[in-house]
Amino acid sequence: QRGIGRAPIAVLAAEDRDESRHACFAALQQRCGGRLPRLLLTSHSLSEGEATGKSSNENFAAREVYRRLVDSEGYDPFEVIVTICDADSIFSNTYLSHVEAAYTGEPDGRRLIYKGPLNVYRNFSDAGLLVQSLELARCHQDAFHSLMTVPYPYSNYSLSLGFASELGFWTPDCMPEDIHTANKAMVNSFGSRAVVTIPSVICNDLVPLVADRYQQATRHQFGSVTELAWLGALLTETRLRLPAWGAVLCAEASRAGSLPGAMLCLAGHLLNAALVVALHQNWQDLTPKATTVLSLMGASAVVQWTCFWAAELALWATLLQQFPLQAPSFVRWLLLIAVMPCASLVNSLLFFIVPTLHALYHAAFVGELAYVCAPKGEAARGLAPGLDNLSPRGTR
Repeated sequence: QRGIGRAPIAVLAAEDRDESRHACFAALQQRCGGRLPRLLLTSHSLSEGEATGKSSNENFAAREVYRRLVDSEGYDPFEVIVTICDADSIFSNTYLSHVEAAYTGEPDGRRLIYKGPLNVYRNFSDAGLLVQSLELARCHQDAFHSLMTVPYPYSNYSLSLGFASELGFWTPDCMPEDIHTANKAMVNSFGSRAVVTIPSVICNDLVPLVADRYQQATRHQFGSVTELAWLGALLTETRLRLPAWGAVLCAEASRAGSLPGAMLCLAGHLLNAALVVALHQNWQDLTPKATTVLSLMGASAVVQWTCFWAAELALWATLLQQFPLQAPSFVRWLLLIAVMPCASLVNSLLFFIVPTLHALYHAAFVGELAYVCAPKGEAARGLAPGLDNLSPRGTR
């Protein structure tokens, strides 16, 4: 990492049931020991009331870091920035310096969350056209989000250790730990926007296989179901005032992938289908003005599509050059441009609407959804994660 005042402390947050944790930690010590002032290992054992997954592990690790750095060594918790990342994350070499600059540049950066644009292009060529189209749209939507919507962190983000402590660290029985942490941060500030975007990327792997990606989508949407349920309980079980609760509800409802968003998307698909049928049946009866309006709508879609691809290709040619991405061939790019309009509709149904209905059914008639980590990178290709996977080309 460049541009930071001191070298970061790295923490390997492992699960106690993972028998390879000590071997991985020893490999990290051997590889990074001379470049890091401290490398810590935490081993989390699942307790009663906790859910298997990232959130309970993070909660344990963050509390252990707080105990060591604050309680034992006397650090100011608001002078310690915690960055959450997955095992397959590849940092831009300026990520931490951008976080530090944003933290010190805000009037009071202590109670904010910092995140860069979502990016899962590291193993992009492993996926088929459907998954590639899906992730292009998802990452583009996050990187170029509307200024009128609240940005949410996904998997990788930073916040002060003191703020994490005020939020009760991470909720150990919560599946969407990143979304939930952002919503708790807004509750803490009376519904105010609490996420600051920074111009630096952490690159991750995508889930390449359609079946595995559906499994991941179902897990995401189950998290959206539980998050809306938590917001309902927040209104009835706490003393949070209605304006603050309403601000958090509006932010969650406008978030890409939320349960209200899925219902609106389904309604939109039904209305569009009805409109297509009506136009087909009454095309000969359309007035010139109606035809002009339809032509303008089509031209607007073409302009949006052109801007989308211009922005994506610019990203791949500039900012993303720092990462060891598996870039598609020229022919593959042409195929993506050709099929993405149809693929977007299929993806909306296959990876958004259907998983949401699946998650609702599961929540209503089955119960808790077990946290299953969909295979990414080397794991998806059937390669066992090993010590070589500590390098950027093979993180998992």
